[in-house]
Amino acid sequence: MKNILIVTGHTHEENSVANKEILALLKERYPKAEFDRLEMLYGDYKINVEAEREKLLWADTFVIQSPLFWYSLTSLIMRWFEEVFTYGWAYGADTYAVAGKDMVVGLTAACGNDEYALHGDKGITIDEIFKTCEATCKFCKMNFKGGVFTGNMLYTGEDVQLQVIHRQAKEHCDQLVQYIDA
Repeated sequence: MKNILIVTGHTHEENSVANKEILALLKERYPKAEFDRLEMLYGDYKINVEAEREKLLWADTFVIQSPLFWYSLTSLIMRWFEEVFTYGWAYGADTYAVAGKDMVVGLTAACGNDEYALHGDKGITIDEIFKTCEATCKFCKMNFKGGVFTGNMLYTGEDVQLQVIHRQAKEHCDQLVQYIDA
């Protein structure tokens, strides 16, 4: 069985319905996975680099689950990459500690999927956003297994909307599982 590390860093986790649901579903599917809740561990953005590296060395596959903020992962997850994936450890000088590891990325957004389509209102496609994740993997000699994007995940208090979010969270999780288990 694979060692799976699930990394999340929702900077407004207390207000998230979708990402909480996705994490709960992943916990059901992978009860032995390590859940790295950066928002709980490092709300002050002071990353314990050695502890995070140990988790990555243990993992065969790691999953980044994040809301899409400003066309990227959250600032806390980006800080995690900046602090942990440094020269001489994750890349360069013939040292690639995470080489061969698999990475899967899940993104959620409040707006609809069509806004990140080829001629969508955002001016950038979700595939272009995932390209940055793929480039990171290539740079560190990791394997980008794929990305899952689900829009329309903003909960404003309506019960009908909550049912839709729960259904979409399950579909999102099912797609992540396909990449994780591949």
